[in-house]
Amino acid sequence: METKPYSVFGEEWLIRKDDEVNLLVSKCKGCGSQWFPQKEICPTCFSQEREIVPLEGEGEIYSYTTLTVTSKRFQAPLNIAYVDYPGDVRVCGQIVGDDIQIGKKAKLIFDKIAQEKDGTDVFSYKFKVE
Repeated sequence: METKPYSVFGEEWLIRKDDEVNLLVSKCKGCGSQWFPQKEICPTCFSQEREIVPLEGEGEIYSYTTLTVTSKRFQAPLNIAYVDYPGDVRVCGQIVGDDIQIGKKAKLIFDKIAQEKDGTDVFSYKFKVE
């Protein structure tokens, strides 16, 4: 079965080196706010001056839910979480692990997130409970 790297936002949204993955965020040069997914205009101060930087720090689970019914591309049950990072960045994604709880640390990983109709595995970032 063929596998391919994939990101729902395109490759410019993440950095992948071996088993390590990091997301790229937009950082406003005007007020310092950071956003993921990236924004062309800062929603805080409306500046168009920005730089693209790697997301830094550890993530902490803000909220999560478990989907018991999903589309055919995904395998149920499917856990989805909002994970907070320093700089007021909140990222949504799939999360795996045995002990998912609000407030626990979560690490970014690069893993299979779905499967296409033709059997091709779809890969992107997801979170893993630490």
